[in-house]
Amino acid sequence: LESLNEFEKAADSFRTAQEIEEDEEASLHEGICLYKLNKIDEAQIIFDKLHEKEFQEEIVNNYLDRIWWRKNKKKFKL
Repeated sequence: LESLNEFEKAADSFRTAQEIEEDEEASLHEGICLYKLNKIDEAQIIFDKLHEKEFQEEIVNNYLDRIWWRKNKKKFKL
């Protein structure tokens, strides 16, 4: 679903998978889907938790940087 750009359905599927068993990979992909749906605050919560667990640090840090810039871009003129 994620690769078909069905981000809402994909996020729901990843969330359901995590209810069955905690899975950082599913959590990561849920966060990515939420980010792509512009649900920035929800995505940030997920990425922050993954950052604490040091899971897929490069990807997680990349999305946390993107979120920071989206939230703060009005403060800076590039």
